[in-house]
Amino acid sequence: MGVCAHHARTRPSDAESYWQRCWRRVRRSLASCADAALALVYFTATVWCMETPVGFVSVSKGAGVGTGVRPVLQCAQHKRLRTVWRKAAAAAPWFVVAPVRRLSERHGTRWSHASTLHMREGEPVVVLCPGQGAQTVGQGRAWYEASSAAREIIQRADRYLGRSRLPNGQSLMDIMFNGPKHVLDRTDVAQPAIFVTSLACWYGLQQFELAPGTRREPSYVAATAGLSLGEYTALTLAGAFEFEAGLELVTIRGDAMQKAAEDSEGTMVAILGISEEQAMDLCEACRKRNEVLVPANFNAPGQIVLSGSKDACRRAMEYATATLHLKATELSVAGAFHSQLMQPAADRLADALQTIDVNLPLQYPVMCNVTGRPHENQKDAIKQRLVEQLTAPVRWQACIQTAIMDHGDRTNFLELAPGRTLAGLLKRIDRKRAISNYDAPVTQAMS
Repeated sequence: MGVCAHHARTRPSDAESYWQRCWRRVRRSLASCADAALALVYFTATVWCMETPVGFVSVSKGAGVGTGVRPVLQCAQHKRLRTVWRKAAAAAPWFVVAPVRRLSERHGTRWSHASTLHMREGEPVVVLCPGQGAQTVGQGRAWYEASSAAREIIQRADRYLGRSRLPNGQSLMDIMFNGPKHVLDRTDVAQPAIFVTSLACWYGLQQFELAPGTRREPSYVAATAGLSLGEYTALTLAGAFEFEAGLELVTIRGDAMQKAAEDSEGTMVAILGISEEQAMDLCEACRKRNEVLVPANFNAPGQIVLSGSKDACRRAMEYATATLHLKATELSVAGAFHSQLMQPAADRLADALQTIDVNLPLQYPVMCNVTGRPHENQKDAIKQRLVEQLTAPVRWQACIQTAIMDHGDRTNFLELAPGRTLAGLLKRIDRKRAISNYDAPVTQAMS
């Protein structure tokens, strides 16, 4: 004989298991609250230990304070707290996450509601170097104050460039730290500023043994990759250029691109949701005679940037939104980078590269923006690719996919300062990849 659902749920034989299930749920909720409280306690203790807002504690020696630095206790690195922090971060409810995140931002720390990345011995790491657009007023200041190695890099750049090669007679460090923003955003300023900030970040990581291959990070550098300008940083990390030679190149490159942009009427348009084939057809449909309109950046699936004449870009935006029903946005840039309108800049860069020596062999494979493959260990080939990069599209998606394919599924990524642009693009390319960001010298910020 059948039994109704209500009586089946309340039979005496099931009563014990029902209460056991209730008790398990209560214990699970209590455990989550305990983990959340523990995470809040540990995080608050970490912030309270900070004597500076950048994540490092000054060490007093003699009469002065700040003559030495040591890393503050960091939950992501401390062995006894790592497991608890990871578990608590995953279990913490929103009403704990929100105030912890606000507290972290107030102290200059970036905290994410995610598992902490901890690279194991033997794991490959690809170092990512940002390109133009990542600049922001104040970049590099935290590294300058925390690390003597980073401070030396920024001071060397200041001594090399002086004040005569930059607008308003300002030093590079002054523009980086204090702006004004419209000056920092100039192509001829942003490029050397980002190059120097990224290298300061790298040498700071090495000083505090947080770079791959050091005592605290037993992983190893499998490759380096940089977006447009960042390719010069990646080559410098791999030993292709000395610091001053690399700085000279990016300064000439930025100045040449600024002048080429001022001499031409060009702009760039980002289109979301478009395929490479659609982008090529769009350019063909909207480009008139004697106009330039080409794909400039293949950043990630569904994210392609077009570059060219202003009128052609305007028509491309209208066609993409009205006909293809895609989102199109004009970028705030000085000119049509990575298009034929940059040919005068490419010619000037080619002349400059003839005076610069390339050190071989490269210490690490360096991804080439033009081909999406590693650079060849040939001086002329490297120089030729750098010249081509100014007028050819940047194949960033291919660079990342090739790096993963070459080094396996265990490949992790590390993004240097400034900004977090490349972390966002990586998540669009492969959401499973782990990436750590060091925009400032604090506990690793995870995506």
